[in-house]
Amino acid sequence: MEPCGGCWCCRRPSTKARTGPAHKNETITTTPATAATAATATTTTATTSSSTAKALSWDDVPGQDKAKASSSSSTTMSTTTTTAQTTSSRAKKEEQHVGEDDEARSWKCHHYAEGQDDEWCKTAGSHGGFEYTFTGGWDMLCGGCWCCRRPSEEEWTSSLKRSSPSPAPRPTPPPPSPPSSTPAPPQPTAAPPPPEPPAAPPAPAPVPPPAPALPTPNLGQEQTCSPDYMPPPWAPPPMWSVGEEVQEQCWRQMQIVAPQLTSGGKFGRNWCWVGMKEFGCHQHLWEHRTWLDYHNTALEKGATVSDPFEPLTDSDLCDNIANGIADRDWTEVDWAKAGAWFENNVRLYVLSLPKSEERKRTISARLQQLGIPFEFVWGVDMREAGALENAKMEGLIPWDYDVEVAQQEANKPRNDMDRDGSIYGTVGCAAGHFRAQMHAVKNSRNKPLTVILEDDVSPSDDFVPRLWRLVLLELPCDWQAVSLSSRCPYGRCISKHLTRVQPDVNEPAWRCRHGVNYGFQGVLYKTAEIATLQSMWKPIVFDEARPHCLDVDVALASISDRVAFYAVPAVQDPGLLTELREGSSRVDINWQHKKAASTKPVPAPVPVVVAAPPAPVVVAGAPPTPQALAGALAGAPPVPPAAPAVMSAPAVGPNAGIIFSQ
Repeated sequence: MEPCGGCWCCRRPSTKARTGPAHKNETITTTPATAATAATATTTTATTSSSTAKALSWDDVPGQDKAKASSSSSTTMSTTTTTAQTTSSRAKKEEQHVGEDDEARSWKCHHYAEGQDDEWCKTAGSHGGFEYTFTGGWDMLCGGCWCCRRPSEEEWTSSLKRSSPSPAPRPTPPPPSPPSSTPAPPQPTAAPPPPEPPAAPPAPAPVPPPAPALPTPNLGQEQTCSPDYMPPPWAPPPMWSVGEEVQEQCWRQMQIVAPQLTSGGKFGRNWCWVGMKEFGCHQHLWEHRTWLDYHNTALEKGATVSDPFEPLTDSDLCDNIANGIADRDWTEVDWAKAGAWFENNVRLYVLSLPKSEERKRTISARLQQLGIPFEFVWGVDMREAGALENAKMEGLIPWDYDVEVAQQEANKPRNDMDRDGSIYGTVGCAAGHFRAQMHAVKNSRNKPLTVILEDDVSPSDDFVPRLWRLVLLELPCDWQAVSLSSRCPYGRCISKHLTRVQPDVNEPAWRCRHGVNYGFQGVLYKTAEIATLQSMWKPIVFDEARPHCLDVDVALASISDRVAFYAVPAVQDPGLLTELREGSSRVDINWQHKKAASTKPVPAPVPVVVAAPPAPVVVAGAPPTPQALAGALAGAPPVPPAAPAVMSAPAVGPNAGIIFSQ
């Protein structure tokens, strides 16, 4: 069932068996909405399916109610006034109101007032025009809430009567003629009665309060969230607590199946969780799979234990492949509304590099095919001369950030990042995202929403209506950023298509809680929140002591207890985006820089000329040196000075740069 705003309590008007509007007259034709109502009383599965269908019947076209009322009035003013025809007219009117009344009859979350709690909901029954039921959050009656409510039958019936037109009055039959003994003359055929004057239009039906499942965007009005979806209350992040014996078992198993990961030591990590992530999610990033599938895969590889763990709280709500399928067939009205909303509220940018010609052509063609306007923003290519200095001058990277110090920390066994090349490509990737964000701040002041895509993604055919629906129906108003496709999602499901990202407390902070919530291929930002985000985000990314934080998605997730970061789980297929298998520019630059650093030519040794000792200086009156005296006594010729010795300083080793003389 479509949730009612992340609430714990939902409501909808009651519908007793065979007494609701769909059964007042047997002449009513069964519609999808009435069929769904009947199915509600049959099975829980049918309830979920029918309610979802009702929640997504976005047929509230402006002016449609007037057209229906006019059509109903014309039917009522027929020349025939039999009871059956009057009944049929009323049935048509009720059938026309099915789409309008459907949502009014649905259960909705009930927000507890002061003095109300779960025990109150269990015994509330029906009062104040509503009936209440306690679900415990299990049957998804009102979107996973624990307490649901709906208008009582009396309240709903009264509302229906107020909204239904009165039937045309039946003509009064003429009084019977007195008995007569003479045959009555033949009566001429009665002429058809003159048409009745047009009936006054019925009073407009009371407009029910808007429901989150039926958005009617006011075209041209700024809309950036779903007011009916309350921000989720704080809850502790999922923690996998296992005993020391189990931890030791996981460590020994990982030493066997992943010696390259364990060669440096334990480093205080939860190796049961490391094995589940590595052999479950990380080795299957391109697949749409649930965490349960990942856990089972890691078990088969012998990389973890069978102790249950759910990285997503309330995983039944959003950790589902089928959730990526569009909830409905978009109508022309939906496309018009979504397109107008996108045009008025959203600006889209593509982050690319000038050298990535093929990627630019691919994504340009795709966005033009979808009719989505966009603008390229160039990233930071660390292969270019002076790229680092220019990025610092632009304010993308702090002046005091030392890449070489960060690289040395990255190469340490506890970080083990040298297996992925250098960090230069990752530094440039982070700087590029910050550049695109600030470009949006400067150039999209009239657009409250910003979408930044990387150049290796392909938006879905219905990207615009999907995004429209996501923002207006499911996105709480406290949000600041939304990843449109997040792999290895961690946190809490809050709706059918969204998680509230949380820091992974199962990983140390010095590793930046690394290993989950991967995915910055497409991100939605509140434009006005970007500067605030960067003020907290940049110091985390550019921290030499924590090089894992250079991954901007991981860094933002690590502070998700301080920022409102949401995500669409990538398990959902097809979802909003598809990442193309075109490789990674970031990884390419990482390896190119490492290769260039390792193959730099060693400079030729510099010849060092050791000068000959100076000739003895004979000072008048001074005694001769021992060497001169010995030579004179022996009659030997003078000894010539030694030839200069040519030596070189060692290039490497503990004595590098030190010159030794003989």
